[in-house]
Amino acid sequence: MIGLVHSYLPYVILTSYLALQAIDDDIVDAARSMGASKLTILRRLLLPLSMPGLLAGAVLVFVPVVGSFMEPRILGGRLGTYYGTVIEDQFVAVYNWPLGAALSFVLLAVVLLILALTSPILRKART
Repeated sequence: MIGLVHSYLPYVILTSYLALQAIDDDIVDAARSMGASKLTILRRLLLPLSMPGLLAGAVLVFVPVVGSFMEPRILGGRLGTYYGTVIEDQFVAVYNWPLGAALSFVLLAVVLLILALTSPILRKART
């Protein structure tokens, strides 16, 4: 788990940073001058305005992490069980190709469903 976080955390940080950089500083200054606390500025201003970037980072990282099988094998050996390693085992170790293909299609359906759910939010943020 630590290896996956170490590998993919820069992608989340980069998209979050770019989303926060796109927010105009005058908006935050205006909220401060109207008496908003730091927590209120974060909760009502910065989080909603940076949500598309945070969501894009989460989707950008979710897709490769959910299917990863080499990082857990190299770093953890056979102890950890991840969805990608189960699919790899079905194809390579057990030779149960029908189950491996079925699990792959389930994974594909989950990824496509998550992408379909996040697409309208990301599309709305682009305009």
